[in-house]
Amino acid sequence: MLKKKYGYWTKENLLKSAKKYATSKEWRKNEYGAYQVAWRKNIIANVTKHMRTLGNSFRRCIYSIKVKNNKIIYIGLTSDFERRKYQHIKHNRVIKNLIEKNGIKSLIFKKLTNYIPREEAQSHERNLVKEFRKKRFHVLNKKRAGNLGGNTIKWTKDKILENAKKYNTRNEWYENEPGAAQAAKKFEIVNDVKKHMISKYKYRTKKEILEIISKFKSFKEWRELDINSYYVAQRMNLLNDNLAIGHLKKEVGSGIIWYPKKIFEEATKYNQAGIFAKKSSSAFQASIRLGIYKAVSKKMGWNRNLNKTYRERRLNV
Repeated sequence: MLKKKYGYWTKENLLKSAKKYATSKEWRKNEYGAYQVAWRKNIIANVTKHMRTLGNSFRRCIYSIKVKNNKIIYIGLTSDFERRKYQHIKHNRVIKNLIEKNGIKSLIFKKLTNYIPREEAQSHERNLVKEFRKKRFHVLNKKRAGNLGGNTIKWTKDKILENAKKYNTRNEWYENEPGAAQAAKKFEIVNDVKKHMISKYKYRTKKEILEIISKFKSFKEWRELDINSYYVAQRMNLLNDNLAIGHLKKEVGSGIIWYPKKIFEEATKYNQAGIFAKKSSSAFQASIRLGIYKAVSKKMGWNRNLNKTYRERRLNV
């Protein structure tokens, strides 16, 4: 899989990616990077509007399969209504027999509830089965009503910890065991679970970062190909070190790559934040982005004449 360049995941590209999939689970499985960026940008709700809602280990919906013009019905629970319909038609022997006798158009699949807490869904299913039996329906359920079915795991703290030990990183665990991850949040043991897990990003020494920087010709190339080492260098204050970054091209088109030292130098030309923002907006924005604006504002030059009021300047006071 090709790694996307830094800045590739704009809202438009995230929307294009999301539209390929019918559910957020499917999107997360196939394009986890895009899914994560959508969460970080807080636009997940906007780009997944077209997707159908799913349940999970803790939330189920109740559905029915009724034979048209007959008192035959099946009541079930599922975390994915559309997938369950397909499974019944393709693999359920009882439903396949009904299709052979009456035709597939005779079956009415109906979602009776939204995805609700599983305990509530179990209780509601049992009541519906009793209700239809009182109405003299032939209820096809063989298992006891309220059975969650499938390979559902009832997560306990011990089972969650045991499951997490199979994975080395938190992202890998979230991607492959979403049920266990959700249960860990519910039990508030996420910090205990991830103790043995290593960081997604490898720890790098100053020497290693300097070796990485030497491979690039410009700031743009560096950020696009290895944004993580760029942030590490920023934390190590290497963006102020001319020996480390002196060989890098600092201009991209007509713009300037603003690093802390250059921002401070630019700020000393101005005596007011408003003038700084107006005359050198790119440096002003960079100071905010890098979290150094307060320190920068303290270093601004002070021109007594410029700070006089208009009336004082006019009167040459």
